[in-house]
Amino acid sequence: GGGDSSAVSADLSSNVQNIISTSAAFAAIKTDGSVVTWGNSLYGSDSSGVDLSADVQKVISTYSGFAALKSDGSVVTWGTYGGGDSSAVSSKLSTNVTKVLSTNSSFFAIKSDGSVVPWGGVLSSSEIKVNNHFNIAFDKIVEASGTYLILKKDSTAISIGGSSDSMVPDLRSSP
Repeated sequence: GGGDSSAVSADLSSNVQNIISTSAAFAAIKTDGSVVTWGNSLYGSDSSGVDLSADVQKVISTYSGFAALKSDGSVVTWGTYGGGDSSAVSSKLSTNVTKVLSTNSSFFAIKSDGSVVPWGGVLSSSEIKVNNHFNIAFDKIVEASGTYLILKKDSTAISIGGSSDSMVPDLRSSP
């Protein structure tokens, strides 16, 4: 399950700021902006292909992939599945990313111009369709069986994927 951290125990002995997990791997962000990973390699413990030595602001996970938002606005990813491979959109993740959200199997990078770059899961080939809905401010994305529910800042929601796209009834609670 990824619980054996003996290989990195010295790196974890001080200055750990936060720990994020996939289903069977862990990533610890240290106060100096570096990241230490361990656990099952199929679930994201092998971060050797990316530079996590400094400047990491936040690490986000899916069930088996990690994404790190760096202070220069770039995103690096690792992991076998679940969005760990962002090579199809890597050029769009090199600058101006302000936030990264995730679902069980997909990542969504929000850029400073308001555009969204999705990857992983069933979204790999749906960027144009997704961006038609994402020219709005949103807080959260929830995924269920290939359908994505986008919770907007105004407390309304949009459902995309599945059999059709649609507005969801107002989710605000009654006064």
